[in-house]
Amino acid sequence: MYYIALCDDNIEFLNLLSDMLETEFGEIVSPKYKIAFEKFNSGRSLLDFAKNQKISVLFLDIDMPEMTGFDVAKVLGNENKDMLIIFVSAYDNFVYESFDYSPFQFIRKSRLPDDLKKIVTRINDKLFAPIKHIELQLLDESVNIDIKKILYFVQFFCVIKKEINLSFLLYKLFV
Repeated sequence: MYYIALCDDNIEFLNLLSDMLETEFGEIVSPKYKIAFEKFNSGRSLLDFAKNQKISVLFLDIDMPEMTGFDVAKVLGNENKDMLIIFVSAYDNFVYESFDYSPFQFIRKSRLPDDLKKIVTRINDKLFAPIKHIELQLLDESVNIDIKKILYFVQFFCVIKKEINLSFLLYKLFV
């Protein structure tokens, strides 16, 4: 299950954003992915939810009472590094400060209808696009392998003498 959380203290905007996102995700994302939309009108209620569920995508207002969106992003970003944070704000002056929290995107509320389709497409590409390469870390180097060239994986344990180049050995296994 992929949880998409929306947090804004303006209930009217929260409902509008939720409706628009459900429509866009329905048009762009394959129905084989199970998605649940969760709405929160405060940072505290969002953090309570996040204690028990892993959030995949978070649409987060910045200017909220009690806890700002930045406060929430700081807590959740430390706990869930894979979560995509999209800041949603009516104030352009928050853009540069938002970079401190590594957002996936920043949306201005005034441009929401124009930007939403592009953002949902980017989310789809990031979360649901097929993996094309696997990176293996081999001692002091890494190797990218095209998934189409992998026939199968074998788990094995062995002792290798120090003079054998492990990178060469693994390369020979996969090529």
